Amino acid sequence: MDEDQIILYIRHANGAVSQVTTNQDRDSVHVPEGARLISAKAYAKEHAAITAANEEYVGALRLAEEEQQAGDYEALRAAGIPDTTARRLTGHAPAEV
Repeated sequence: MDEDQIILYIRHANGAVSQVTTNQDRDSVHVPEGARLISAKAYAKEHAAITAANEEYVGALRLAEEEQQAGDYEALRAAGIPDTTARRLTGHAPAEV
């Protein structure tokens, strides 16, 4: 980073946070309507919270997908579809017993 550059942290009206690197004076940087400048500490805290919430959401989506695959696999097996075909069609790999 150039020594003349500064990093500013922004909380947007929708709750998102972002950072911008600029050569401008802090007071001359255009901040989007409804947004405001925040401290680096506040940015780090909010960014971590948003990241954690996103990871939790993705985890829930993956679990739901795995449950759907398992259900589809079981339905195919119940319909008489061979194990290897059911695995290939659903992407489900049941644990070996």
